Amino acid sequence: MRRRISAANQGAATPPGVEIGSASRNWYTKVLIEHPIKTKAITLGILNCVGDIFTQLYVEKSGGLDYRRVASMTTFGLFIVGPTLHYWYSFLNRVVKASGPKGVAIRLVLDQFIFAPIFIAVTFAYLLLVEGHVDKIQDKLSKDWKPALIANWKLWLPSQFCNFMFVPPVLQVLCSNVIGLVWNVYVSHASHKPSGQSAIYKQVAQEVQNAAHALRKPQFPFQAEA
Repeated sequence: MRRRISAANQGAATPPGVEIGSASRNWYTKVLIEHPIKTKAITLGILNCVGDIFTQLYVEKSGGLDYRRVASMTTFGLFIVGPTLHYWYSFLNRVVKASGPKGVAIRLVLDQFIFAPIFIAVTFAYLLLVEGHVDKIQDKLSKDWKPALIANWKLWLPSQFCNFMFVPPVLQVLCSNVIGLVWNVYVSHASHKPSGQSAIYKQVAQEVQNAAHALRKPQFPFQAEA
């Protein structure tokens, strides 16, 4: 018999809606359940690192790597994004008791209209701080926070709706991480370009919007239990 675990008991077996599958998925799920914060932190660190390297080499075509920038993006994912998302998703699933579309709508409003605006500001401020550009934080927020928030909504509103609707709670951070590969490219460029709009900034924003359209009809391998 395939093992399952209730949403309230995420410390032993396979989470609800997740069937025993490939060895790699089984291994990651096991580690995720046994060491949730550490696993999510390391995953986000790796994804942020990959996203920034891709941005520098293939989006900005810099011809080389700024290793200090790669380090700041990696540590941001490792120490800030991973743990923060763990506690935020746990909070949403604990506080929002409604199920079905109503519960999804409540989580989506809290996630995108309360958490997202704050966290985008934190992202810009952290990266500029650790890279020694404290004097640029205010200008960056005043010119780029709103465009970044709009780009965030274009990608994350449809993707998070699907995430909250179809993905079991224990795997929601992992699901957002996969989608976050696209977002990390945007964040990496938006955080390090000069304040104000630029052609490449608009190009990356358009790629985010294209990714959002591709997510209108997602095919998730997970199904939430009724």
